[in-house]
Amino acid sequence: MRAAAPAPSGGGPLFLRLRVALLAGIGALSSLSAFAQAGGGGGPSIASDEVPLERTIPDRDVIKDDLDRSRFHLGPVRLLPGFFVTDAGYDSNVFGTAENPVADWTFTIRAGTRFLLPMGSKFVFAGDAFPQYTWYHDLTERDEFGGIYNGSLFGFFNRLTTELTGFYSERYRIYSSEIDSRVFTKSGGGLARFELELSSHWSLFGQGTIEKVRYEQIQGPPVQDEGVQLNNRTAWAGRGGVRYHITQDWNVAALVEGTWADFETDPRLRNNTSTAYLMSLEYSRPRLFVHVIGGWREGQGSDGQFFPNYSTGVGSFFVSFFPISWLELQINGLRSVTYSISEENPYYFENRLGARLRFSLGERARIFGYYTEGPNNYPRPAPVPGDGFIKRRDQQKLYGGGLSMLVVRPVVLTGQVTRSVVDSNLPGASRAYNRYTIFLSFSGVLEK
Repeated sequence: MRAAAPAPSGGGPLFLRLRVALLAGIGALSSLSAFAQAGGGGGPSIASDEVPLERTIPDRDVIKDDLDRSRFHLGPVRLLPGFFVTDAGYDSNVFGTAENPVADWTFTIRAGTRFLLPMGSKFVFAGDAFPQYTWYHDLTERDEFGGIYNGSLFGFFNRLTTELTGFYSERYRIYSSEIDSRVFTKSGGGLARFELELSSHWSLFGQGTIEKVRYEQIQGPPVQDEGVQLNNRTAWAGRGGVRYHITQDWNVAALVEGTWADFETDPRLRNNTSTAYLMSLEYSRPRLFVHVIGGWREGQGSDGQFFPNYSTGVGSFFVSFFPISWLELQINGLRSVTYSISEENPYYFENRLGARLRFSLGERARIFGYYTEGPNNYPRPAPVPGDGFIKRRDQQKLYGGGLSMLVVRPVVLTGQVTRSVVDSNLPGASRAYNRYTIFLSFSGVLEK
């Protein structure tokens, strides 16, 4: 499944135009959405207990749409070129710090193409090559070349879908709720997966993934650079289960998953394995989309006795609802085990509840607002001078909003204001700050 922005069908010509614009804007990058986002510093990104915060569509439909839209050919190879300017504008707090915030102007340019090669009636090779360059006005050491690259071999049979994928990326991305800053991330790996239809209602699925990820906080506070590198790691995950298709619109699934992680720094404290038993539900209609996954995860150290074992409930959900065609309400929640930059605690339990409203003002403008709140709870007490040992708890709030406008097709200008508040029981860990950002893109797609 690939991520797709929500929009209700049956909305007339306006909906059709918005849908075409959306597919044109993200189609060249849709196949790598799951991999480009991998490698987040915060958590075991290859675990499957975090659902995408947007609608998804089947791979078969994504590939079919890309083949239909490809206008350029190089022999049998179909090409979907793309040019994107992202994160372009002003950031009032580049490193997300409570004191002495650093502001700068920045942009990222990404240009390349998607390659599609049909191989008979059953196989399609899809590859993406999008080099990119990130520029900062004052923080010149953060200027970096990078890119997003992958290649996938899909097999679409009558009852069987298969995928073999290799992926690699170098780019800035938000690290975690501990460090709300863009960190230069190098991530690479591969996956193999399948889904086999056993009958009209039942299917069997499985997946194996490996990922190597490295972080560097360039020109940032030294404590951030040292902290993010604590989570340089190589991780593996394997999962399998059964899915029951109640109707064409919704299904439930049960799966078992195992993860393994080997860290470069402090392996006796950080190396770990986990086993999860999960259930999922997905319901997809034009006006209502629901995706829920939840269950139980148990983790233990795999290299020595210093990793604090855990046994906890995990899961997440995402709901998108259109009460009327121009208004969307999203709600989401999360409880996950997330890797920490703390030397005493290799992880924390991240809990979040959030909501988002989007008002469409025709097809040329959109107003949006959002609110997220929840605690990060750390399992192991840490020494605090004068206060003994304290189990850290950070209560976090993030809220804001903005306006996205189609200036002239395909140029989209988005302005956003964000307020972040962290109330911690650990001395010196509380912080609050505002962030102002302006983004420019050439995708023709309004803010999602």
